[in-house]
Amino acid sequence: MPWQSVYYYKAIDVQKSACLKCGVSSDSAARIALADFDSDGRLDFATIGYSVAGYYKAENPLIAVFSNRFALFNDSVTSSSDEKKVNSMSENTEKPIKFSEKYLKTTWLTNVHNYYIENWTIVVNLGNEKAHISAPPEKYLPPRTSTILKEVSIKDGDSLLLLEIVNETNIGAIVLESGWDLLGNLMDFPKDVPLWKSAQYDLGIVKFDPYFVTGQSEKPKDSNIKKYQLKVNLWFAPAKTNCAIHNKHMVPEFIEVHTQIYGTGRMQKFHANNFDTIYEDVIMSPGDTHIPFANVGEDGQFVYPWHQYYSDTDCIWMANEFHPIN
Repeated sequence: MPWQSVYYYKAIDVQKSACLKCGVSSDSAARIALADFDSDGRLDFATIGYSVAGYYKAENPLIAVFSNRFALFNDSVTSSSDEKKVNSMSENTEKPIKFSEKYLKTTWLTNVHNYYIENWTIVVNLGNEKAHISAPPEKYLPPRTSTILKEVSIKDGDSLLLLEIVNETNIGAIVLESGWDLLGNLMDFPKDVPLWKSAQYDLGIVKFDPYFVTGQSEKPKDSNIKKYQLKVNLWFAPAKTNCAIHNKHMVPEFIEVHTQIYGTGRMQKFHANNFDTIYEDVIMSPGDTHIPFANVGEDGQFVYPWHQYYSDTDCIWMANEFHPIN
């Protein structure tokens, strides 16, 4: 009988010819082809089973296509210091995101399989797939949403960000840690507004229908699927801070949602660039992620209402930015 199954070998030490061996298919494989069969930017593979008279016939020879759900589109975590860490195809791959050394433990988790959450942890689904929670009755965390979990396993998912507050004492001092700066020192922004920004990290590429995500269509359409570079960073503001009304970010415009990490704040909408014109208050408590404020305009660009973040208490929140890839 000829060799069956398909294995993936990842070089660990080239000089010693050491490799990591992972079984990725147990099907009969007379021939194998590599291609991006589902057009998501990741290499997939297809096999055809043995069915050769006089040589060998598999019990159930098939042409089978195996979609790549291990690797993210971008195989690195990149901070402003150009630090890169390469993903492997192993399950529950953990990458530390260094928003804070003292107050916050942040982990980028990919290729999730029965991952146990021990302590209270904010879980943000930043991937393309649902993340099922292993507790009856089984529910799931949709993409671009979040929750807080403890003593439970996450059954699956392709890209999750886990944030655990490990020290609340003097947590405002997080802005003194590496990578943080007053926004007024980073760009043309009033320095008397106490708004601090952390380093920003790239967490791979995701894809979605922007019309569906913004609520402009009931179901996603394959013809509308686009790719987006995901970037995340934290913000900090002390209590009672207006963090500036705005309706534009950059060109081309990105779509963003925010996740509350610490304290209580609000995402607010306005009719105009004037605090007296407020018409919507979205309360943000730890673990909350709001729905997108943007719509897709007639020119295909994202269009925002006038909006801002307001901190009722000392607050830490995360910006999840999805930048279109042309």
